[in-house]
Amino acid sequence: MPTQKKFIHHQLFRITLLYCIGVAVISMAGNLAAGLPMNLNIKWLVLLTCSLLALVFRRKIRHKTRLHTAFFLILILYFTPMGFIESGGSANNALGYVMLAAVLIGYIFRGRRRVVLFLLLLAVFQGLLILEYSYPQFIGQHAAFAIFMDRIIQTPVILGSMFLVVRHYTQAYEETHQQLEQAMITDKLTGLYNRSKTEEVLEMEMERYRRSGNAFSIIMIDVDHFKTINDTFGHPVGDEVLVQFAWLMKSNVRKLDTTGRWGGEEFMVILPETVLSQAGQVGEKIRHAIEQDLQVEDRQVTVSAGVAVVQSADTVPSLVNRADQALYQAKDAGRNQVMPSIRPKSPDLTGAETGIGTISIK
Repeated sequence: MPTQKKFIHHQLFRITLLYCIGVAVISMAGNLAAGLPMNLNIKWLVLLTCSLLALVFRRKIRHKTRLHTAFFLILILYFTPMGFIESGGSANNALGYVMLAAVLIGYIFRGRRRVVLFLLLLAVFQGLLILEYSYPQFIGQHAAFAIFMDRIIQTPVILGSMFLVVRHYTQAYEETHQQLEQAMITDKLTGLYNRSKTEEVLEMEMERYRRSGNAFSIIMIDVDHFKTINDTFGHPVGDEVLVQFAWLMKSNVRKLDTTGRWGGEEFMVILPETVLSQAGQVGEKIRHAIEQDLQVEDRQVTVSAGVAVVQSADTVPSLVNRADQALYQAKDAGRNQVMPSIRPKSPDLTGAETGIGTISIK
């Protein structure tokens, strides 16, 4: 997360430099078109030069935060006073640029550096206001039409720049937030849902079943003799087996089905609108794909699976427990098998239990 934040700050600084280049060019062109004195373009020329240099050398400088700080010190200590004095003081656009600089400082910098730069900006602007009040003769005076033209040119530039800066940072923050949310629900190794998210989906399916009565099933799948694979070939190879297994499993289910890592080498598939016999067929399809396509050197990887369909009296733990018991039955029966949960003798059965039969087992 800190690295992502740093990336956002560097990207925002790059865009700030591009904004400064654009503002400088537009302002110089506007001043020339309005017939304003040429000396008013000196500060814009300095800003343009500094921005171009920073843009060119920012990739070559190791300590980028120092470059950011140096650039904003130039903005605060040179550009702000020159703009204030030359452009008519508080009667012109100085406050708008100060506000834009404050927004950029708040977004780009962190910690003590942010506070120091903001306080320095505030102190400089307050000092300029005192200077204007105490010694008005030091503040440049321009004809009313020139001031009007300057405001017409600068106001859209200031507001547009502030809008683009805020929009860019907001988009970057939202993207980072989405990535963080995704990381919180995803198993880092396999890319499937983690156990917490899988349990959440299970709860949602259970609530949907209680409202609508539409059945759903789950499959618990375990990689056979996974500890032996780790001990024989090493944990990196074991991790790769889990990655490939997860990919094959997800490739053999529907888009509406949910695949998750339950823990270790144990995985779960949640199948909405699916009865037990259908879920068994999906489990067999996954088992067959693993047997055909996944091996470590000359050793074939296999999986065992237990299948259960929701019943009227079920809770999430009871449903998972029945699928887990079926999985252990598959292991006890010799592994590399798909086993349905044992049909209870209770007469309170849902239509979801119809069609239960022996699943084809290799």
